[in-house]
Amino acid sequence: MVVVVVGSHYAQDALLDATHVVGPRNTLALIWETAGRDSQQYASDPKKNWHALEADLYCVRSIARMVERDETDILPKVMAILPQIGSGPGGLRYTATLIVARYADWLNHHPQYIESLMKFVVNGLKEKEVVSSAALAFKHVCDGCAVHVAKAYLEPCFSVYGGTKPFALQDQKEVIEGMCCVICTLPAGEKLTGALHRLLTPIVSELNSIVGTNVDSQTVKERTYSYYL
Repeated sequence: MVVVVVGSHYAQDALLDATHVVGPRNTLALIWETAGRDSQQYASDPKKNWHALEADLYCVRSIARMVERDETDILPKVMAILPQIGSGPGGLRYTATLIVARYADWLNHHPQYIESLMKFVVNGLKEKEVVSSAALAFKHVCDGCAVHVAKAYLEPCFSVYGGTKPFALQDQKEVIEGMCCVICTLPAGEKLTGALHRLLTPIVSELNSIVGTNVDSQTVKERTYSYYL
């Protein structure tokens, strides 16, 4: 299978067409033939050799909706290299982070990868170049893997939530929606009530701070939107 890259959308369409013909498992195997090699070249010189690996990962991301939940031949290898990208170039980290978002449902069925990939995503929230993709990935992992996240990573998620004030409004919204997905899986009782209190207290405090002040209506609208649940 050969995909001529003349533009990302054209490449994606061609790849999806090819996947319909040869199947997602075979497509992933063909992508990995180059991705495995390109990941080694990237490791030898990250600043110089990242474009080929980014193209490989874009291909993996593009066929996500066609890959079955029980795929265990190639995806574990892909998921293993994502955290190794670390502080690589922004374009590479952006694509890698969106892979986590697109494969959240697969992660739900393979929870052993959640911890390392959530750390990768959370680290991206600290980087201006990838904060938007990281916020989106955070929401999708919280949504797709809500029960696992609630059981093992609730406190780290609240730490993320507590640091979102400097984020753009849309990125704040992604994190809040992710937190809501996780909290909704908690059983009724003190734990649920406590989690809701921790989620809502900063929101109510922020809204109270603008009530009765001379803040313009657009600012009020933007702040209220940022806390839409």
